[in-house]
Amino acid sequence: MDNEFANEELGKYIKNIQPETGYDGPYVSDNNYRDLNDLLCSYTFEFRRNKWEKYEYQGINVPRVTSIINDTINKEYLNGWAAKLGDQYHKTMDMILDTGTLAHLMIEDFINKGRISGIYDGVDNADQLKASRAYHNFVNFWNDLKKNGYIITPIVTEMEFATPWYGGTIDFIASITSPEGITRNYILDFKTSSKISFQYFLQTMAYKQACEYLRYTQELEPGTNPISNFKVPEINGIGIIRVDKESNKYEFIIADDQVDTKFLADTSNCVASMVNWYYRKQYMEDIYKDFRTKYIKEGGLYGIY
Repeated sequence: MDNEFANEELGKYIKNIQPETGYDGPYVSDNNYRDLNDLLCSYTFEFRRNKWEKYEYQGINVPRVTSIINDTINKEYLNGWAAKLGDQYHKTMDMILDTGTLAHLMIEDFINKGRISGIYDGVDNADQLKASRAYHNFVNFWNDLKKNGYIITPIVTEMEFATPWYGGTIDFIASITSPEGITRNYILDFKTSSKISFQYFLQTMAYKQACEYLRYTQELEPGTNPISNFKVPEINGIGIIRVDKESNKYEFIIADDQVDTKFLADTSNCVASMVNWYYRKQYMEDIYKDFRTKYIKEGGLYGIY
């Protein structure tokens, strides 16, 4: 599909569904929502869409949630860490990614099959050891939840999705029933990091907003969204399961929309602002190039003193 036509058609599609569904999108206000959709129709995103290769919405490339978060949050502390590692930085990052990927595969296997299968081929022994420790910490979390009277029922694992604004992969959506018999649906993200960061809640909130959007589009136009073979459930909250890869411990934090209403509302607004900033910043970069080119062609004033 031609990019200019695709941008225009996407903008029309979003505007057409918005009044009927009543869903405002992941944005702070209705004006912001509509203004951003106009922005997405702009020619300036044509070449950028070619760089967004992983996720597609209606045949149009969209960026990852993590790309938006990484591009809008200052991570100067990582620069210092990378400088200390020096030549070992890329090797260390590869090891972290390999460990995390393997741990995710093992956890997904456990959830879906109750056991792990042959997924160790071609993986370094050090990565296996750390991933195995993280996996066993997840199993301990799962068993502890049951011991405390909770029932956890898997709904879906590794769910890829795309919206007009971004795409991503949700680790786990589960239905959790409390000892009192109250059942709630949660998006749960697995992490093997050393601590739980607020950024993880921004990520899972973006997933929650995407699920809300996809639920509405499924009801409005069945079969039109990227996961039409799966009925997206109502999501009641988001949570992080941190399974340590260095020691035998785990950490579980969950935010429920009935209990943690303000926290989730603030997180939602933060995600809205970040998505807006991500696109508007790139738009500003592009229009400034045009502005500067025009200024030079028209004989802008320069001086060397």
